[in-house]
Amino acid sequence: QYAFGSLFARLWRLQLITPDWIGRHCFMAVSSLGTLPPVFERVLLADRVVLSHAGWRTWAARRLPLSSVLQRQGTEALSGRQLRAELPQVNAASIASDPSARSFCCAGSHHLPPGGCLELWGFFQFDTGTLAPHRAELLETFTLAP
Repeated sequence: QYAFGSLFARLWRLQLITPDWIGRHCFMAVSSLGTLPPVFERVLLADRVVLSHAGWRTWAARRLPLSSVLQRQGTEALSGRQLRAELPQVNAASIASDPSARSFCCAGSHHLPPGGCLELWGFFQFDTGTLAPHRAELLETFTLAP
């Protein structure tokens, strides 16, 4: 997840702020300039594997922006199709090495306010062909701090 997050932030010129985890203290590239904004200021962004996890979907539906969708539709749960239509998603195309082939998200980007914060969720387990073009950036990202 950290490898994907770091590449995603670099390619889309976003600031990467990580939760307080051990990587924050051992990898040179981790930004420790700020803390995560409050939950209500973050927009969830997930990969497809996480979107299919029933427990995660239930948790996410209790937070904005999905809770407003539930209220608008007058329902207690969202189907996978409804969820994918409303929630920004990322996939291998989000970090494509060819900028013309790169896509920010495949849905839900209208939820992101200018200057808003994306909260990444997922496993982001891509094949080596997706990550190989970014070898130099990944080696730099995972340089251990002295």
